[in-house]
Amino acid sequence: MSAIKSYRRASRTLSLIIVVSLTLALQNLGAQVEKGVITGIVRDTSGAVIAGAQINLKNVSTGISTNSATNGEGIYVSPPLNPGAYDVSITAAGFSSSVQHVNLAVAQRLSADATLAIGPATDSVEVKSATVQFDTETATVSNLRTEEAVHNLPLNGRNFAELLGLGAGVVPGQSQLAGTIPYAQQRGPSAYAINGQRMTDNRFLLDGIGDNENHNGLGVVIFPPIDAVEEFREQTTDADARYGRAAGGIINLVFKSGTNHYHGEIFEFLRNSALDAKN
Repeated sequence: MSAIKSYRRASRTLSLIIVVSLTLALQNLGAQVEKGVITGIVRDTSGAVIAGAQINLKNVSTGISTNSATNGEGIYVSPPLNPGAYDVSITAAGFSSSVQHVNLAVAQRLSADATLAIGPATDSVEVKSATVQFDTETATVSNLRTEEAVHNLPLNGRNFAELLGLGAGVVPGQSQLAGTIPYAQQRGPSAYAINGQRMTDNRFLLDGIGDNENHNGLGVVIFPPIDAVEEFREQTTDADARYGRAAGGIINLVFKSGTNHYHGEIFEFLRNSALDAKN
């Protein structure tokens, strides 16, 4: 009997370990869809690639650094990174160093190439601002709504989804809100048809977590406060396979994360007819 009890206890322990491991693995997988990647090619002034160059990517807001290195073809690819401003420092033996300041958007694959000149490592070339470039790393068609756009564009009901209708090929999926749940009547619709697809074919993601509510066709379960929105990307065509089930559009939103400085906001949202102007 004691052997049977020990076997059962060991089986329960093993099952618990497997469940916890799978949960952590799935969390890590799900968290990749909102992150971005910085990649590039490092060359010398003659155009030859530099293998083994050391790459340091420092998040300006948090101070957290991530390291990488170029392969035999001079290419480096960062691990998945949170959206934000980064200092990309590149060093190689026998060459002066290079520092670029880049802004990585949600779900973006950003190209940051560098050319190193021959010289001591103490010499450094700093690129303060990069020109706007075409996205040559992906064929996905998308619209990025930055924190500035979310704050400054007019929104009826503090509903970020109102900005979805500004994209090309995006039209409201519902003509009116009669009969919908009261919360949607207050905040406005979030259901849009993208490029002729059904409004229920879209996929909403908050920090990589699914936020779809398709029972009533309203789209969003949780309306994030616009003050907490860092930015979001509305992908309308050729979304990556990592997003899975969506046949329509991908709305990929990220919340603001902690930084090295204290900050916050306070507001009150009042919506009734008490303060409306008379006819």
